[in-house]
Amino acid sequence: MKTVDVLTITAMAEQHFARLLARENVPGTQIRVSVVSPGTTGAEVVINFCPPGENEVSDGVQMRGSVYFFIEASAIPYLKDATIDFTTDKTGNGELIIKAPHLKKSNHPARDMSHLAHSDQITYLIETEINPGLAAHGGRVALVEFIEEDGTAVLAFSGGCQGCGMANVTLKQGIEKTLTAQLPFVLAVKDVTDHKSGENPYY
Repeated sequence: MKTVDVLTITAMAEQHFARLLARENVPGTQIRVSVVSPGTTGAEVVINFCPPGENEVSDGVQMRGSVYFFIEASAIPYLKDATIDFTTDKTGNGELIIKAPHLKKSNHPARDMSHLAHSDQITYLIETEINPGLAAHGGRVALVEFIEEDGTAVLAFSGGCQGCGMANVTLKQGIEKTLTAQLPFVLAVKDVTDHKSGENPYY
């Protein structure tokens, strides 16, 4: 774990998190910061409690006051120049304000995957941009194989997407468009899921 300095965390924000951690009353619990779908219009910063031992070895760590912020390694480039603040209005209601200017930039250097094999590039996009959205429906998709000869990504759904009546729409309108737009070597996608055996389809 390495020390990083990517976030600007205001004193108000640090005090807010310190209060939340005190209420948790679990010694050693800190805060973990990650990102969902970085480099896309749907990108979000996610902040969660991080009990002892649940941070990743690869996480960066930044200390502010009495609070340790574990930062997901893959999120660090997207959180450069980011600010976390906490404000209260006249009625005493509080709001956490996060500004991350690089979060939705698709041309960010962290997205240069040219050194990776084609299958690894596809898997990366699936995990960072596609599965976070499918997770809202209890589902996910995985790459089975990439056929270099014709540029076909062979995929399999699971969870709420297995047996879902909207799986083909998701495949063509969402997944295929995302992959072909961002990875020129992907020309088509193919679903090989056994949808008949799906136990808990979303639709």
